[in-house]
Amino acid sequence: MTEPNTNFARPMPRFKLTIVIAVVIVAAVAALVYFISARSMRSLMHDNQVLYERAVMRISGLENPVINKLSDQFADANQDGLADTPTNPAKLIDPPTLTFSFVATDAPETYRDVFKDFTAYLSKQVGRPVEYEMFASTDDELRALRDGKLQIAGLNTGNVPTAVNLAGFIPVASFAQADGNRFIHTSIIVPADSPIHSVGDLKGRVLALTVVGSNSGFNAPMVALKQDHGLVPGRDYQVVFSGGHEQSIRAIANKTYESAAVASDLLDRAVARGEIKADQFRVIFESAGYPPAAFGYVYNLKPELAAKIKAAMLGFNFAGTGLEKEFAPAKQTKLVAIDYGKDFEPVRRIEDASGSRETIAQPSPPAQSTTDAAF
Repeated sequence: MTEPNTNFARPMPRFKLTIVIAVVIVAAVAALVYFISARSMRSLMHDNQVLYERAVMRISGLENPVINKLSDQFADANQDGLADTPTNPAKLIDPPTLTFSFVATDAPETYRDVFKDFTAYLSKQVGRPVEYEMFASTDDELRALRDGKLQIAGLNTGNVPTAVNLAGFIPVASFAQADGNRFIHTSIIVPADSPIHSVGDLKGRVLALTVVGSNSGFNAPMVALKQDHGLVPGRDYQVVFSGGHEQSIRAIANKTYESAAVASDLLDRAVARGEIKADQFRVIFESAGYPPAAFGYVYNLKPELAAKIKAAMLGFNFAGTGLEKEFAPAKQTKLVAIDYGKDFEPVRRIEDASGSRETIAQPSPPAQSTTDAAF
């Protein structure tokens, strides 16, 4: 007689089956939640990246180019982009004491001392007192030009078009080397041992800029990277702000930044002062040339006085003066005549392409004391 087969699978008890089903459901839900969460996270990261790119583009101004031009308050009969000298004698000025300033800085007394000999020379050549005016703010300096409180000035490259268009500034001279070369460049520098060897290697890296609105430290590098190399800030590389050329140069020396955009003449001066050594950095990009600064006067000076100021600027000898000590490290040894329309064309083009709409900010109202606020 055949024994019955007792090896068949027995039905799973009901409570065990319930546990298995519950585990399967929980695992399925967990997998679904993970999938949705991962997808949401990727979507969130993508959205954040898009927002970051748009924010950087807005800051840079590259997505909204502008066209800056001479203010309508000025006449420009010869279309050279400069304000004409007023034809009405009543609108001409002939101050008994002239004021001069060079580039606003947070330590303005430094340039006052550097330009002591130059100021004295100007005074002698024009036959009247010339006083050095100190400005810690560029807007303050531009307002003084516009409002007739400052008649003679030396301005950094990026502020020259604004001064021309909104304050009637007439640039006539700029620094030059002994051989007559009057141009500097924007240089992108990296630590000497950096794996970054070309502009293309900046993709996915961080580029240090100086301050918003600077020509060599902000506008010029971003416009050149976008127009000539297809690199868009925020999308292809990230940006940080150092606060100034000197800070960027020191950060490259210390390897704090991967790369930095700085003015070539300021880099030369930093090397000469020992703030960075030539073997501590490499230049991976150099822009087209432009003047390092411009010296000039306001458009409504009497023509005879303006002519004397121009002649004095072009005739000043740097030898043995504060200017020689300050600017010789960049091999800038004299002032030479400039052609605003030609020499500043790259600067104006970069400014417009970067969306930098020229303005002169109004001064902030004085802070109200708590005592005053009570009345």
